Amino acid sequence: MLYAIAVIAVQVMTLVHVVRTERTQPWLWVVLFFPLIGSIVYLVAEVLPDVLGQGAGRRAMNAAQNRLDPERHLRALKEQAETIDTPQAHADYARELTRLGRFAEAIAIYERIMSGLFADDPELAYAASLAAFEGAERGALPWRQARTTLERLETADPKFRTKDRALFRARLAAAEGDAAKAQEEFIALNKGYSSPEVRVRYAHFLYTQGCLDDAHALLSSVMTEAKRATPHVRQMNADWFQQAETALNVVDDARAKS
Repeated sequence: MLYAIAVIAVQVMTLVHVVRTERTQPWLWVVLFFPLIGSIVYLVAEVLPDVLGQGAGRRAMNAAQNRLDPERHLRALKEQAETIDTPQAHADYARELTRLGRFAEAIAIYERIMSGLFADDPELAYAASLAAFEGAERGALPWRQARTTLERLETADPKFRTKDRALFRARLAAAEGDAAKAQEEFIALNKGYSSPEVRVRYAHFLYTQGCLDDAHALLSSVMTEAKRATPHVRQMNADWFQQAETALNVVDDARAKS
């Protein structure tokens, strides 16, 4: 009983704050239909930033709003692209489409703006390749589309992002079953220091080829780096460090059974 009264009291106070600060859309409906959760989200998204200013408060606000409305930022970027109508504005919209997994739409935008002065723009060609390769790996796009975007990237600027292009070539070769080509590209990429992404991807390729000890060595090196890395480096490579940990368990299980 006391809990119900407390929830209603919090909801009423939140609604009063929403109305007084003229933040009725969409918060009025959020707080009404989700009494406690809505009030908490509103507090994090709208009140905390006022108290804490930018930085942590703003990040918390954005995170809460993104969970509540994942395409909020996408709509703003689409409106911006339609209003400003510049290649950069459309590219920003395409990048957000890529982040949300709408790969075909993103590539269509890149293809539309890569004309005239921007026909051979390497940044746009690279962004299109990112969308195509991510889409192909998730099964949302055919690998031939990834090959097409890579071919355009390769001709845009021979000196542009050489390591990234080599990684694209390795990923494409592995996907198309050209193990020798993939191995060649991965070996070249791993000379000297290679990023956690490169090592995780190479380890996955080695695993598919049955080279379990080599895959284990690569993944172990990534985990060692994760332990020694600064907070900034750990945050920047968080996804790849997590993937390395998961993959290492899979590889070790396979080694134990072999």
